[in-house]
Amino acid sequence: MLAEFTLEGDLYIIDPGKLEWGQRQPYEPRRGRPVAFLDIAAGGDETVLAICDGNEAWIEYAERQRDTVQSVRKCIATLKGLGIADCDLWVDAPGMGLAVISDFNESGWYPNEFFGNNPPEDRDRYINLSAECWNDAGLELMTGRVHIRSRRSDKTLFVQLTTRKKEYADDSRLRNEKKEKMKARNLSSPDRADALLGAIWASFRGVSGVWTGEGNRPIVGKSQHAVKHTGKFYPI
Repeated sequence: MLAEFTLEGDLYIIDPGKLEWGQRQPYEPRRGRPVAFLDIAAGGDETVLAICDGNEAWIEYAERQRDTVQSVRKCIATLKGLGIADCDLWVDAPGMGLAVISDFNESGWYPNEFFGNNPPEDRDRYINLSAECWNDAGLELMTGRVHIRSRRSDKTLFVQLTTRKKEYADDSRLRNEKKEKMKARNLSSPDRADALLGAIWASFRGVSGVWTGEGNRPIVGKSQHAVKHTGKFYPI
């Protein structure tokens, strides 16, 4: 049982026992409009590409790659092979991500930018978008509404999903434990969890938009995951 790797589940955003319960529930794969989330890193952390399609989500690849240009090119090649256009790709934008966005743009791709510190949709409950993403997408996994697709058990992913603590701001809204605190507890950066939960969040976010002619043409005429500041899609 993977739950043996985490204790005191009620302190964590994603309870290990509930996660295992949700993932054991029987289900029939249901296809939807696939979306991708890229968490890019350099140095010792992993660059991770995750996909969510209908009621299944998975890690497409996780690797340590110091050359971010190569990371961008691999991401584009992978998504082209899967039939996923840039309008359905989200990239974790803060820090290094902003330079990566520029690399995507130079290749004719205009992905959506995810800013974790932006205001959440539910401003009464969450302190920022990152907290909303982790909690809401985590609930999808714990209830079994979304299943993790994997050929073999991914202990690294399970530990990352179930060891980030929930915290409360001074106004009682939920926030995620900072990664610096996780590092102090000898935990690695939750790159796989960030990407997987980001893909699930993007999948059910459901913002509609129309293609303006810039970047790659969507698979269909509308993007379900569009943001104003890309300049390519405008919500309708």
